[in-house]
Amino acid sequence: MPEKSLTDTAYESIEGLEGRKKWMVGVVVACFVLAPLGLGFDLFIVEHQKGGLTDLVSNPLIVITALVSTIVLAFGINRYIMIKKWERQLGQLEQLEKTIYQEVVSSRD
Repeated sequence: MPEKSLTDTAYESIEGLEGRKKWMVGVVVACFVLAPLGLGFDLFIVEHQKGGLTDLVSNPLIVITALVSTIVLAFGINRYIMIKKWERQLGQLEQLEKTIYQEVVSSRD
């Protein structure tokens, strides 16, 4: 069985990144949907309580939900930034691939 070339390994890595990128987009969408729902729930509960913000001590569920929603939102933003970096790097690799291909073809002519 022949060994894998460096080019084959690079293409497999790029395909793996593209596959992970698709999965990450789903994670980001879920974070951007769930976090506002949690914060909206907290806002709804606080507005409909008699004491308003002063009763937060008696209802720790609101504080916990707000913290979890904020963490989920921060995680989603972090993953969104990571996806944008991956897209930029994959674009650069694609441009490099085109340039190398054109140079190889032009050197054969």
